[in-house]
Amino acid sequence: MSGELRPPRPAAASRVGAVLAELGLAIASFGGGVLWVQLLSAVGLLAEGSLLGGPVLMLGAGAVYQLIQRGGAAELRAPLVARRPGLWRAWGMVAALTAALIAGSALISLLLHCAGVPAQEQPQVRAITDGGWRWDPELMTLALGALILAPIGEEWLFRGLLFRRLWLGMGPGIAPKVAYPVTALLFAAAHYNPSGVAVYVWQAVVFGGAYRLTGRLWFAMLLHFANNALTLVMLLSAGESAGESAPGPTSQPTPQPRVELRGPATAVYLGPPRATHSCIGRRTLLASATQTRTRSSAG
Repeated sequence: MSGELRPPRPAAASRVGAVLAELGLAIASFGGGVLWVQLLSAVGLLAEGSLLGGPVLMLGAGAVYQLIQRGGAAELRAPLVARRPGLWRAWGMVAALTAALIAGSALISLLLHCAGVPAQEQPQVRAITDGGWRWDPELMTLALGALILAPIGEEWLFRGLLFRRLWLGMGPGIAPKVAYPVTALLFAAAHYNPSGVAVYVWQAVVFGGAYRLTGRLWFAMLLHFANNALTLVMLLSAGESAGESAPGPTSQPTPQPRVELRGPATAVYLGPPRATHSCIGRRTLLASATQTRTRSSAG
């Protein structure tokens, strides 16, 4: 038996207590974010039901969490990585994670489709992007929220605060088993889209990996931005194609694909709709950051 002394690992009860305490801080921060949104709405700075409500809530929750954690243990305020890799190496890691993000989303989309429960984009987002590329206040608001505010607010809250503190608070070997699943599930729940939970969980794991491997939160924000940008481009392109296929007032309708948006990973089905959700035959699945379902209107 080796006489080497090892630092004691936290007892299971203490680890559970630490996780619950951190979740309590996160939930309290969400409450602060809700109050912040209500305050902005009350003074007329944020319209009720605005597309910016969610991202603004996340930013407010992150600010509250940041203030609360200042009074906590100093070791939980330390950087996630003591020694960060060089920028070139970090960029290579992020490139690999980007490929994993897209491939994983495609695979999850395929499995959900085969199970008969395809992921669907949120109705409000689908309604706005159905019109395709255009200058429109709602579309510009959606772009501002999805491309700027959401990547900053969500990564700050879920990775920069909750993920980091859980990682630092757990003993060696335990941190990945706690930080990844807890933040991923909370991230998925925060999007209020049950059909997309599996994809959101995968995205959160990849974003957390970007932060953990590079030691730079802005890399996770950049990856989040790229994911949302690709999603928005695919949704708008699908909406544009659907608009162009509409027949004129005197023309005979020609069978054209009718597009239904089903984010967050892309699946394009070729051929008329069928009663089953079989993955065989004339259906072909293509991967991207959004899910687009195309059916033949002739069917």
